[in-house]
Amino acid sequence: MLKRSSTRETIYAAKNLLVRTLYERGYCVRAVQQKQELKCWECNGTGGWDNSDMGNECWEPCYKCDATGVYAEHTLYKFTFRIGKRHYSWHQPTRLVTWDVALTSTDVGTFEDKPRKRMRSPFASAKPPSGTLQLPASARENARSAVTHRAVAR
Repeated sequence: MLKRSSTRETIYAAKNLLVRTLYERGYCVRAVQQKQELKCWECNGTGGWDNSDMGNECWEPCYKCDATGVYAEHTLYKFTFRIGKRHYSWHQPTRLVTWDVALTSTDVGTFEDKPRKRMRSPFASAKPPSGTLQLPASARENARSAVTHRAVAR
């Protein structure tokens, strides 16, 4: 297993506490297991190499993944919580989930590392009232960043 920094471990511990708290307080609307396959970086997931460019007419199996194209597999829990009118989903490795989980499906799905398309906020395209001063984009971003940092610091 890879060694993580203490800061990263602290963040993961906080996430685990959040997920467990939301689960135990009844916000979970869906809990399923998913299998995550990590593609081999040595053969790029192909399981080996065609050595015909080296004058050989043979297939060389990858030694890192034993010609499977996958160097590691993990089982994850995918929790979906409803908070207010919004749904939030987080994955947790099974080794971190130390509490009993009632699965909403016994089928083990496949973890896909593709971000879902986010819905745009109705305010994103709203125009300011006439006569208001519009800040340049860089100033708006700096103001947004400052607000975020203040909110986190509290």
